[in-house]
Amino acid sequence: MRPIYDAQFRGEIRKRMSPPSRETVSEISRATGISRQTLYSWRHLWKREGELVPASSSAAEGWDSSDKLAGVIQAAGLSGVDLGAYCRERGLYPQQLARWRQAAVTSAIGRACRRHFLQMD
Repeated sequence: MRPIYDAQFRGEIRKRMSPPSRETVSEISRATGISRQTLYSWRHLWKREGELVPASSSAAEGWDSSDKLAGVIQAAGLSGVDLGAYCRERGLYPQQLARWRQAAVTSAIGRACRRHFLQMD
């Protein structure tokens, strides 16, 4: 019989995967006995829900673009003290979020321009 994990337990696992902890799936699997496949499935679900659960334990600058975008989106309405608290909880700096936001905007504008010019041909 498969074990059933309640929402509180899964939330604790999500926190372990999230910054600033960023434990790897393998580390959590060894510590808890939960299969890696289950943990990968949970992480995939959380990412689809917009949660910040990077696929890597590397420093924030090494995250993939979808993880960076999730951070930008989560912090979008924050400023001042709230933004500082958000960043501290996740091991980020406001300057990183600003760079990532600019990169996302630049990328989106670039794609829109390319589509526009391709349509002109």
